[in-house]
Amino acid sequence: MKARLGLLLTTITSCFILYSCMSQEQQEQALQNSEPQSVDVTVNVGGDSRAERFLGTFDQISRLSLDIDRNYGNKRVLTDFPLEHDGSKWTGTINKLIVGFDYTITGHAYKCTDCPENTNSPDFDNYTVSTFAGLAGSSGLTNGLGSQARFNNPHGISADNFGNIYISDYSSNVIRKIDPSGNVTTFAGNGTNSSIDGQGTSASFHHPLYIALDNIGNLYVSDYGSSKIRKITPTGYVTTYAGTGSTGFDNGQSTSASFNKPYGLVFDSSSNLFIADTSNHIIRKIDPSG
Repeated sequence: MKARLGLLLTTITSCFILYSCMSQEQQEQALQNSEPQSVDVTVNVGGDSRAERFLGTFDQISRLSLDIDRNYGNKRVLTDFPLEHDGSKWTGTINKLIVGFDYTITGHAYKCTDCPENTNSPDFDNYTVSTFAGLAGSSGLTNGLGSQARFNNPHGISADNFGNIYISDYSSNVIRKIDPSGNVTTFAGNGTNSSIDGQGTSASFHHPLYIALDNIGNLYVSDYGSSKIRKITPTGYVTTYAGTGSTGFDNGQSTSASFNKPYGLVFDSSSNLFIADTSNHIIRKIDPSG
């Protein structure tokens, strides 16, 4: 026969006792001799409970879970055990719980303020895929509005805080920019296979792959073919941020370091830049000092 446990959730994190009044010796003996059982759990949220006053009405509680700690031995036996709601109460079955101990059960109730009516059946008909820029099957290096523009193997993509989108146009050897209205321009690079610094389209790239934005709007590019990390300011000025241009895995300050086909790159919250140095099979880090 299954054991049954009924709870009344009276706070967001409330404690309950399953069994009590056992001595330490009795609990030790129970631990050694008892077989785990399945326990049915039922939780009711009272209308005057602090949980309900905090969360709103009972119907607005979208998730309820339990943490269960065995007081003897101070052992956590379950964490975030989810309960199911049948319309009137929350229920669940805990498998392999040793009955006969003091347990502290903490309930966690969550409120969802913008939940769909049925979270298990998303309505995919509400989502539409469209072409924002470029024309399917047509490659090139043409600027223009929306489908008038052409790309050639676009790879990395990133957006700034003003709604502009930046794309590394790999086979065109340029960085493209799409403004919020959908107009495509060449932000940096002149299309030649080289690694020249300079303003906007006077600069050049050698197969730019992925891009990342820092917190002040500078764009960083893994220039795959030149084995460099390039930096583009918000005004479009291109410099070499790291890498000598010779393949290798030397560490050091900025342009004294070397890479071998850098790939993905990302900033952390401390402004450190991490790079997947693909052909070296290592992850590189560039701190804010370079």
